[in-house]
Amino acid sequence: MSLSLDFVYLLFQVKVTPGSMKKGRASKQAMEIFSRAQTATARERELIKSVADPDAIAPMLGGVKVNVPGLQKLQRDMKKNKKQEAKKKQRHTPE
Repeated sequence: MSLSLDFVYLLFQVKVTPGSMKKGRASKQAMEIFSRAQTATARERELIKSVADPDAIAPMLGGVKVNVPGLQKLQRDMKKNKKQEAKKKQRHTPE
């Protein structure tokens, strides 16, 4: 089963397979993947971010795993960015 956000010729799609992820988290992860796609234009990113959470969660199945090529690299980069932001925050807070 594939979940796709159809703008033009299925530019944005992820593969959904059975797994342990909840609906909300899977939906947010898919939207994050769509918004970080290198082929997405600024307008498309804006449209993706404008989709309300309940509207994105409703069609999603529960108990799934979101698959897309390059997902591990994206997750690793997100984790790295989060750590860097925490370090910056730590440096700038007065003690």
